[in-house]
Amino acid sequence: MTTISRVSDTTPPMASITQQKAKLFRQQSSYRFHEWRPWLTFFWLCHFSLSVMVIVWGGIHNHDTKYIPINVEALNDLNCSKGFVNVFASSKGDSDALVCCGENYSGNKYLKALEDGICNPPHFLFFVSRRLARFPEAWLLPLFPLFVRLLVQTIQKQASGISSNHNATTQSNNNIHYRLARRRFYFYVGIIQFRGWILYLLFDKLEEWIVASPGKDCWYEHLLHDNYHSCQGQGTDFSDHVVLYFAQILPIAFIEILHSFVEPFWIEKGTTTPATFMTMRLVPIILITGMVYLYVVTFMGAYKTALYFHTWPEIRNGYFVSLLVQVPLFLMQCTAFFDSTREYFFGYAS
Repeated sequence: MTTISRVSDTTPPMASITQQKAKLFRQQSSYRFHEWRPWLTFFWLCHFSLSVMVIVWGGIHNHDTKYIPINVEALNDLNCSKGFVNVFASSKGDSDALVCCGENYSGNKYLKALEDGICNPPHFLFFVSRRLARFPEAWLLPLFPLFVRLLVQTIQKQASGISSNHNATTQSNNNIHYRLARRRFYFYVGIIQFRGWILYLLFDKLEEWIVASPGKDCWYEHLLHDNYHSCQGQGTDFSDHVVLYFAQILPIAFIEILHSFVEPFWIEKGTTTPATFMTMRLVPIILITGMVYLYVVTFMGAYKTALYFHTWPEIRNGYFVSLLVQVPLFLMQCTAFFDSTREYFFGYAS
């Protein structure tokens, strides 16, 4: 009995073992974070640079126009599937005042180019660009890297319970990764809600109070939809679509993609099954391809918004509003700011 008692006295409690494994996990994660930090900063700077270049390029080619959709049923003399008016045109007779989708503009190169840009859908490979501002795509697309991670980690977690190749440390790390992924899911959903309720609805209300009404004297008043304000579009506002693109769709997916390469969840030591081998090859390809595709379709939407549907000040103001999300995410992932927050959601500290 005495021998048994001595052995049990020297055996560390389960809670202590768990704490030691969690501490080791944090140390390993922090080490990888320090290795990756210069690259994280570089990729974020590329993200900011490319985003600004896209909206500036669209703004440069915007010839002082701003188009809004109209009620085509009010165009009795034209057969339009969709219609848009330039709110800065002085009258319907201006060459760029009205774009009627379906009208034959073959004799006018400028209007033909406008119709091609505004009316025609993108190439079928980029059909997602038409759905970026709609539910549920606006919610689901930013979360696709996290969904891939959760799917793979769920499979790994199930496999670790039935396979003898997974030691206790591997199982513990998988559990920690799974717990952190759930936290980030709620974090990202919170960002989406912040963008919708604060940066969209609340800021729109504040804008209505601050910006003066354009009045009720405009040539296209009879063409407006019933839910539009009088002389819709003439008042200065910020681009809600730009805020959506750069405060929700891209930064959420981007920060999760970068974290996926700091903490590659598709690599499991000690497992060499064909399924594991395929996972190690396919998952990073899926993540990179999906992220590049998301950037392409989002930049297409941002460019088109800047080119046709908003003035440069409105595009610029929308991008500044989006920085309320982008900058904190950048600081959290790449700097010593929000150190405890980064450790809580991503598992590594400075």
